[in-house]
Amino acid sequence: LVLNGIPFIGGHSFTVNDTGGNITQTAAISAGSLNATATSGGITLTNSGNAVGAASFTATSDVSFADSVGFTLGGASLAGHTLTLSDTGGSISQGSGAGNAIIASTLVATTGPSAGAIMLTNASNAVGSVSFSSTGDVSFYDTAALTLNGASLAGHTLTLTDTNASGITEGTGASNAIVAGSLVASDNNGAITLTNVSNSVGNASFAAGGNVSFFDTAALTINGASVSGYTCAVTDMNSINQGSAVSDAIVASTLNANAQSGSITLSNTYNSVGAATFSAGGDVTFYDTAALTLNGASLSGHMLTLTDTSAGGIGQGGGSSNAIIASALNATDTNGAITLTNTSNAVSDHITRRRS
Repeated sequence: LVLNGIPFIGGHSFTVNDTGGNITQTAAISAGSLNATATSGGITLTNSGNAVGAASFTATSDVSFADSVGFTLGGASLAGHTLTLSDTGGSISQGSGAGNAIIASTLVATTGPSAGAIMLTNASNAVGSVSFSSTGDVSFYDTAALTLNGASLAGHTLTLTDTNASGITEGTGASNAIVAGSLVASDNNGAITLTNVSNSVGNASFAAGGNVSFFDTAALTINGASVSGYTCAVTDMNSINQGSAVSDAIVASTLNANAQSGSITLSNTYNSVGAATFSAGGDVTFYDTAALTLNGASLSGHMLTLTDTSAGGIGQGGGSSNAIIASALNATDTNGAITLTNTSNAVSDHITRRRS
C-alpha cells in the first residue's frame, strides 16, 4: 500500500491496515494520531512533512517513521525487526502500559535540529540494541539484554535503565560512543559495560547488580556508583573526580580507577570500598569508610593520599602489581592500623602514617 495523498484530518485519528505487503507514502500525513499495521510487511512513513501527535505500529518487518511536530509513541510491535523514529520539530515520548511498549530487536531514535528530548520509559519495552541522537535529554527503559550502539547528545543527559540479568553493553567504534553531558546507567540485575574508547561524558552515575566498567575521554565526575559486592572499574584519559553528596558515594567491593593523563580525587566521605587499585598521571586522593586493601597504586612522580575511618584499617596486597609507586604517600586511619608492607613499594619522597 502506497499512501499518495492523505487529507488534513487535524486532531483526528488515521488508521491504516495492510495484509498484503508494505505500507509506504508519497504525501505527508497530518493527523492527531496514526495507527499503522502491516501484517505481511514493513512500514516506511518518512515524509518530512508528516505532522502527527501520536503514533502506533504493528509490523512483521522494519518500521521507519518521521515526524515534524513532536509525537507520543503508543506502542510498536515488531519483534525481531528495527524501529527507526525521527522528529525534526519536537520531542519523542511514549505512553505507559504494556500496550504502548516497544517490542523490537533494534531501536534508532533521533530528534533535531529543533530542541527535542527522547523519553521512551515504558516499563515493558523489550529491545536488544539502541542508538540515539538528540538535541535534548534521552531516557530509555528496557527489559531485554541491551547493547548501546551510539548516543549523540552533547551537553545533555542520557539515562539508561535495564532490568535484564545480561546487563547493558556497548558497541565498539567511534559511531557507537556515548557523547553526553551526563550519564545515568542502572541495571539492578546485571552488569554495566560501557567501554567504548571514544566515549565523552562529563558526569556519570551507576547502579548495578553486577560489575561496572566505564571508559571515558573527558574530565569525569562520578556522581554515585552503587555496586555493592561487585567491582567498579573506571578508566579516563583525563581526570576523575567525585561529587560530595551521600548519593555520589562509591559503594563497591572493589574499585579500579585509572586516569591516564590526570589526577584522581575520590574524596566523598560516604565511600565504602573493600579493595582499591589506582593508576594516574597526577595525584590520587581517596577517602573510604570500610576496611581497605590497597592492591596497587601506580603514580610515579605524584602523591597518594589515603584516608580511612574503619577499625579494619588500611592494608596492602602482596606481589609487585600491588605495590605503591609514588613520590609521596600520606595515609590516615582514624580508627585502625595502617599496614603497607609490600616489598616492591617505591615511594621516593616521604611517608606519613597517622592513626589519630
